[in-house]
Amino acid sequence: MISFGVSAGPSTRPSPGPSTRPSPGSSARPSPGSSPGPSSSPGPSAFPLALEIQTTTACNSGCVICPHHEVRPGGTGGDMDETLFARIIGECAPHQSGLRIIPYLNAEPLMDPWFPHRLELIRSLCPRAEVEVSTNVSLLNEKVRRELGKGPLRELRLSVFGFTPGTHKKMMPGLDWPVVRRHLNDLVADKPFRAGVGEISLVMIDHPWVPESETRMAADFCAEHGLRFHLWGFLDRAGNVRRFSHLTRHERVVGCRQGRPFERLHIRHDGIVILCCQDWRSTVVLGDLRRQSVAEVWRSAEYERVREAVRGGEEPQPEVCRRCQLAVTP
Repeated sequence: MISFGVSAGPSTRPSPGPSTRPSPGSSARPSPGSSPGPSSSPGPSAFPLALEIQTTTACNSGCVICPHHEVRPGGTGGDMDETLFARIIGECAPHQSGLRIIPYLNAEPLMDPWFPHRLELIRSLCPRAEVEVSTNVSLLNEKVRRELGKGPLRELRLSVFGFTPGTHKKMMPGLDWPVVRRHLNDLVADKPFRAGVGEISLVMIDHPWVPESETRMAADFCAEHGLRFHLWGFLDRAGNVRRFSHLTRHERVVGCRQGRPFERLHIRHDGIVILCCQDWRSTVVLGDLRRQSVAEVWRSAEYERVREAVRGGEEPQPEVCRRCQLAVTP
């Protein structure tokens, strides 16, 4: 699976045993700070409470619930320049207390050849920041675990959309289930690694192609090995997953259930800042960190104009918000 910054919506399926079902958001815990309500949304903080940084655009899983293969045909894109990444993390340093750094956005972060170095830079410049990583597990071998286990890693999410070879291949056709299962087994047995990670969770999606029996298998696996389990409902990524689109289109939006424009900055690999992780096609561009600082983009008049539109103001509302299941409506 591509590692999404916003989780799928709530599942309609009964929760199988020891699972948790968060409100639809990127975390089982609320995102840093409190999500603003519809029209009474407060102004943004002086600096984002979280940054989602696309260190690479690559992904190897080909998930059927994801638009990556349409948006990035043939794997087009690239990796974030190290100098740009270092400058972004450097800007975070004075604000690191209470800050969450998420070094992935709509991609598989472990495909980034510089990922270990990027984690080391975060450790060096922002040791008090919370770091969140999500992966499809296919590349989570012992060497990678050693790097991740050096900390600080507040949360590690394992995206596993099927618990038998057939279903897993159907949902994540680019991956090899025996490899994924071996990495899962190795991970749960790796006590030194687990001691260095705040929380490890396994995420499944409530989708018609995933039998309830496999959801229970995954939940039981988590219960046996002390992992958190999440069953999240399917989001069509604001209509970008055309094969399974919910055909949502709101007449009017008065807020965001996750408060994304008010709390998070979403940064593409090339430094372009977009509205949120649902905006796969970059329809709302809010700045360019190759030419601006994080603070300049975050406090810009353009960003505030879009925030006011999301609050339900008079400005034309972003089409991506009107198509999003996470929008607040009147």
